Amino acid sequence: MKRTFFILCLSWLSISCFAQQFTCDKISETIAQWNRVMQNHPSDVAWAKSIVDSAAYRINEKGEIEYEFVIKSSDTLDIAKIKDVTLDFLQYYFKFTPTVRANVVQGSTEKSIFFQGHYQNLAYQQVMLSTYFFDADIIFDFKFKDDRVKMKVNVPYLTYHIGNQLFNYSLTRLDPFMHYKNFSKNDRDVHAKAMINVLAKTMSYPSYYLTWLNEHYAPKNTDSEEDW
Repeated sequence: MKRTFFILCLSWLSISCFAQQFTCDKISETIAQWNRVMQNHPSDVAWAKSIVDSAAYRINEKGEIEYEFVIKSSDTLDIAKIKDVTLDFLQYYFKFTPTVRANVVQGSTEKSIFFQGHYQNLAYQQVMLSTYFFDADIIFDFKFKDDRVKMKVNVPYLTYHIGNQLFNYSLTRLDPFMHYKNFSKNDRDVHAKAMINVLAKTMSYPSYYLTWLNEHYAPKNTDSEEDW
């Protein structure tokens, strides 16, 4: 047991001393705020109302969902490498092809990456033989500097599919204080679920990205046989 504990200590010290670390207190704070809001609500509508009153409800001046974070690195970044790791992250979560990846690279700049993903099904309800559902695009904007990454995720609007008809809703259009009083119970429920899910998904990607960087961005190897 003592020997195992000693090995674990050595492993932890090695990681602490030599691994490049990525940190962002604001991401942790945002997730913690969300976790506090999600506790003990009798319905999705009540949960949605709590969200609107909380710091987890992030919209910009255009009424779009927008989360922005600066992730700090403990060491100087290799820009080519951080871009490649970021593309790996996007490809893993959005399952796109090498051709799409090449187009993302082509549409980005030397120190930034832009990518538009898609949420397939944020909430739905059955009406007779039809399925009414929400989906949305999500836009990623990464900017890289020598010791940090700025990550912005943005959802301009949600699209509500009713049969062959499409309706674009801003997040404020899903605001339960503003609009739910005129809805049927089923409409209130599906709008509340759409609000909850789009916010939860959008704020989760920065957290996933921070974890991805710490797991996949290998530190520079500066050791050699001559300087041991």
